[in-house]
Amino acid sequence: MKPLKKVPRPIPKIIRLPLHKSLLVLLLLFPTFLPQQLLAYDFPVTVPSGQRLYFDYVTDWSGDAVTVVSNGYNYCSGDLVIPSTVTSSGRTYTVIGIEQEAFNFCSRLTSITMPNSVTSIGSKAFII
Repeated sequence: MKPLKKVPRPIPKIIRLPLHKSLLVLLLLFPTFLPQQLLAYDFPVTVPSGQRLYFDYVTDWSGDAVTVVSNGYNYCSGDLVIPSTVTSSGRTYTVIGIEQEAFNFCSRLTSITMPNSVTSIGSKAFII
């Protein structure tokens, strides 16, 4: 009788993981993908007081307006002066608001000066 020949098992072309393991693999492979998508901003500006602030365009406003937003890891400290206008790509925008959690965890701020053009402040904008 002939000995049985071992046939190698084919290597699967696609590795199938349960959904929760697939998400974990994606987060481990692309750690910066998720924060950039969830905490997006339109443009950053270094304001005269030295801090780098992040702004979003306001589309439902009659002029060129922006709001201050979080970038996910704001670390402002010292005296913060929010300007009444900011310029990006040669265009000037009026700062009309501060979004929710824009300065969360900025525990080293000693003072905040904001212009009269700011008419709305989101919830937990200055939570530490």
